[in-house]
Amino acid sequence: MTRVFSDTEAIIEELQTPDAPLQISCSPSFALHWLTPRLADFNARHPHVPVRLVAELQDLDCEELA
Repeated sequence: MTRVFSDTEAIIEELQTPDAPLQISCSPSFALHWLTPRLADFNARHPHVPVRLVAELQDLDCEELA
């Protein structure tokens, strides 16, 4: 029975660890004035979630980012 719990714990831990970073694409102004000040709080609450911030002036293609 101990092995079952150990295996279950390993599976849960694997599922909770993201394979890819959370990618956030936005304008530089939004990133600077709204998003960046809040990222520290997000990182404190979710330390195992890597974040990739893309701040660009060009139009974003949401289908391409998916």
